Amino acid sequence: VVHITRDTSTLIATYFGDKDDRLKLKAARLLALFGWSLKEHLRETKTTDDVYEALLLPHHKVDADFVMTDRKAPAAILRRLRQIIATAFAQGTISSNEQRLLEQNLQNLDKALAICDRVRSTPIPPVYGSHASRLMVFYLAFLPSALLNFLPVRGTIEVTLLVGYAMLGLDEISHLFEQPFKFMPLYQLAKVSSLDCADAFCRPPPSLDDDAEHYKPKRPLYWAN
Repeated sequence: VVHITRDTSTLIATYFGDKDDRLKLKAARLLALFGWSLKEHLRETKTTDDVYEALLLPHHKVDADFVMTDRKAPAAILRRLRQIIATAFAQGTISSNEQRLLEQNLQNLDKALAICDRVRSTPIPPVYGSHASRLMVFYLAFLPSALLNFLPVRGTIEVTLLVGYAMLGLDEISHLFEQPFKFMPLYQLAKVSSLDCADAFCRPPPSLDDDAEHYKPKRPLYWAN
């Protein structure tokens, strides 16, 4: 997701240029918001209203209302971006080849969203988890009686504790796999995605005609956050 949003932002900033700043700004804000909306969607939380307001309000209230009231905010953002790309193509802002590249990136984002939804909606069956836990308890309960034939009492206790620690840890990890998005660094990924989008639009490369002496790069203020 980070790679595709960064690539899409770079393509829009390059292809749109100064032809249509209104559509370019809309696309930039929506792309920067995609990672945050995906995080909110996968964790089923409502914690990014301030991000929506910072990126879309007050100048893009229609976009904010459309995205925030949708059942699936990331999908709403993709629909809005497709509308922007189609409008830019109809107006002649971008060529057919540029439209195809942008649509391909949006399709890849849609595929990433579908894969995440599939992982979230198909957890490990509860019966399988409970049955595996019972088998592990039985194994650990009868392990000392088997080890006593080969080890002294102290050795049996130590080996049983070591094996039990390892197996209980594996059991805990299996529970984490049921809902991996609750433990993935989605906040950091969303932040990196939005910063990369901002860089694509706020720090365009210098003109090829500029000399090194005339180019004076400036450090954006948002880098300090």
